[in-house]
Amino acid sequence: MSVGSKDGQTVLKMTCQRTPVLSASFGGTTLKEYVSNGVGLRTESTCYRLQELSLRKHIDNLPKVREVLASANERCLDVQQDLLLSYVDRGQLQQLRRPSVSPQGRRVPGLRLDDGRLLAVLQAILCFAYVVGKGCFRTKDVLADVQKALGQPQ
Repeated sequence: MSVGSKDGQTVLKMTCQRTPVLSASFGGTTLKEYVSNGVGLRTESTCYRLQELSLRKHIDNLPKVREVLASANERCLDVQQDLLLSYVDRGQLQQLRRPSVSPQGRRVPGLRLDDGRLLAVLQAILCFAYVVGKGCFRTKDVLADVQKALGQPQ
């Protein structure tokens, strides 16, 4: 399974030992997660274009490279932890469908959870490639992924 655009991509592969490997990449930076020796989750980052990290390729910069890639690992693990801790249950989906009224009296329509455009946007923003890359995204960053999910290249 692969999700992403030309700048970022998230791929889930199964090894021949039936171990899942999650790889998220953005430009020349890749973050890979897998279960090592069947006992623990291993997260590792690589970058082959250090200029994307505003660093020069030199052995003296190794501590800074490690710091930047460790930060990418932490952001990815933080997002995964948030996803694991959040769940929709006990009527929250039904509540999202209902309109709400702000304290100022402004009515906000409910979300249509079966809307293809909403699902395409959710699919695009839940891609770990944006977490690995810059730690954030803008609307124009996810537009290509939303269009791809909708089957509309333009």
